[in-house]
Amino acid sequence: MDEARWNQIISAMGRGPPSMEREDDRPVVFFRTPWERLDDGWSIAARAYARVMEMGGLNVCLSSWSPYQGAVDETVLADVGHMAKTPTVWDAHVFSCTLGPGAAMAPIMKNMRDNQGPQAYHCVFERQYIEPELVDALNLLDGVWAQCSANRDVLVNHGVKNVTLIHHPWFDDDPHLNLEPPRQCKRFYWIGRSEPRKAPDRLVRAFVRAFKPGEAELTLKLSMYLHPGAYPPVQQALAAELPINGWTRENWQQHIHIIHDRLSRDGMVRLHADHDVYVSASRGEGLDLPAFAAKLAGRQLVLTDSGGPRDFVNDGDVLVPACGLVPASPEYPWGDGATYFDHRLEDLVAALQSVRGKRPVGSRVPEKLNARNVSREMSRWIESLRCGE
Repeated sequence: MDEARWNQIISAMGRGPPSMEREDDRPVVFFRTPWERLDDGWSIAARAYARVMEMGGLNVCLSSWSPYQGAVDETVLADVGHMAKTPTVWDAHVFSCTLGPGAAMAPIMKNMRDNQGPQAYHCVFERQYIEPELVDALNLLDGVWAQCSANRDVLVNHGVKNVTLIHHPWFDDDPHLNLEPPRQCKRFYWIGRSEPRKAPDRLVRAFVRAFKPGEAELTLKLSMYLHPGAYPPVQQALAAELPINGWTRENWQQHIHIIHDRLSRDGMVRLHADHDVYVSASRGEGLDLPAFAAKLAGRQLVLTDSGGPRDFVNDGDVLVPACGLVPASPEYPWGDGATYFDHRLEDLVAALQSVRGKRPVGSRVPEKLNARNVSREMSRWIESLRCGE
């Protein structure tokens, strides 16, 4: 996130809110996060968290520090539109944005300390090192909420206090739960933005080394939100591998499919339904929403250990172990010393080969991440902030 965006955050936090009377006796949570985009992963997660807050008996006031300029989709409004309001008083303020470097985050944390009531921060990041300056800034707050155990461990190990783990939830009405598990492991797929951290180039390289043409299929659904850096397209990585294992410039498109178009919610569910094994070569994830959705759909997962998915991989899944850390790409403004996980390409190749032809187990996301359970955790956390625990 660039300097202009950070300045926008600080400016938005300083604007005076319009008046609003307290509606009822429920604790008021002022949840400040971008939430309006239909197909953006951050907004999708923000809406899920707002819903579990409300399920936990909280009066959620959902406000974006970076208001969406377009028309908000009707399905988004149906989910959380009634929460889109800004209070004058609240029982807890929860601010949510990407965890930037210490130099950018410190002014935000100091600004929060000047606001009324308990101040908490929803923390999402992909790196494995955070600077002492950033630790000091986070320790100014009453609470820090990590959404995965990997993020929690990094924070605690670096000296951040008052860290609470509250998982990303799944809901009983999620349409992915209605999908039948696949009967084989042959159709592999990945969903995401083409960028260094997510490393789709390594995924393609592993796939063509693991299989010959016709032995398996691979679909890459690329995000329409382009990475701001100069990351090369996956086709370039593929071309560098050819000819290998029978793959050529003439035959690869018969078995490797790249989708650039935006898909509707139903279209994304169909994408999961049409495939068997969700794969990823990511070096760092604070959650990995597409893998989470694939797991809800009963698809098998073959993932490199990127952090976030550790909390929902289970029966039948393959987690390729990390083999140390590497410096994060300089394209990410994460501060000095930022690192993320490394993995061996040959281990990913072997993992892909290990599941091909097997019958998937069809296991889903663990019950502890059900929204009913997460809502109770959220309610307890807000109450602890109110009581100063």
